[in-house]
Amino acid sequence: HTNYSGIMDCNGTNFYGDGGSSDYGVSIFSKRINITVKNCRFHNYGRGIYFDAASGTNIAKYNWLIGNFINESTSDGIYFQDYADYNNFMNNTIINSARHGIYVYTDNDWNNFSGNNMSYNGDASSEYGLWFEHTDNDNNLVWNNYFNNTYNARAIDGNAAKFNVSNYSGNNIIDGPQIAGNYWDDYVGEDVDGDSIGDTSHDLITAGTDYLPLTR
Repeated sequence: HTNYSGIMDCNGTNFYGDGGSSDYGVSIFSKRINITVKNCRFHNYGRGIYFDAASGTNIAKYNWLIGNFINESTSDGIYFQDYADYNNFMNNTIINSARHGIYVYTDNDWNNFSGNNMSYNGDASSEYGLWFEHTDNDNNLVWNNYFNNTYNARAIDGNAAKFNVSNYSGNNIIDGPQIAGNYWDDYVGEDVDGDSIGDTSHDLITAGTDYLPLTR
């Protein structure tokens, strides 16, 4: 019943995979609690970072992924298999993944995604910058992220995630003066009052709405 914790600071070191589907930069498995992975640069792995706690009694929780760079994953940049709860994913860059930038599969709850750049991931109709696939993902929070993908995000169920916080003053991810929702490259609304927040909401595919999308 041991719980594992610790800090992995790569200090900007580059790591290169061989592109194999089971080739992972970092794997976080059952009972990993309060692990920090930061400043790592993963290139050409099957998945840059992989979460899999395997069962509800072995939850991986309170972990921190900060300032990592994940490039050219041959599947998903980050993959949450199951039972990853209360984790913080902040200020990471996930680009050029062959499939999803971040793929959240099933029963992953209360995770925080903020300050991340998810760009140029996937290009098919079933590939997304961020995808919450199943109905038992609940109460995740996605805010102040940058999305620039052919298909940006999908939440199969409206309870999977909230896509904005109540706005407050601060420097957002596109250097605007308000922190609120996310920047979406496909947002077509206007910002008449110039406060860097769109005047209309941004609806995601299937379920989910960013009520305070960021604009330039």
